[in-house]
Amino acid sequence: MMLKRIASEDHCYLQNDMVIFDPTYRQFLQQSKWLSSFIYTGNLKGLETHVGSQWWSGATESDEKMDAERVLNDIDYAANKGECFLRLNKEFSI
Repeated sequence: MMLKRIASEDHCYLQNDMVIFDPTYRQFLQQSKWLSSFIYTGNLKGLETHVGSQWWSGATESDEKMDAERVLNDIDYAANKGECFLRLNKEFSI
């Protein structure tokens, strides 16, 4: 996972070699400028054409642990993480 932080904002996406996979690129565009595909798949140059590069250029690889599955499946773990995680557990756990 790649991570780019600018001030208090951040953006994450996947990258394999030079290919970017970004399911959230649309948040940076007006709806009228959305590309036909829901997930952007391509290189940085192609992305710059539509969006610019501030959220992708200079990003670093992140080893941040994603624990959504545990939050949803372990109520004690969710409670220890905080109230918002406990609400997620209660609303979305299966």
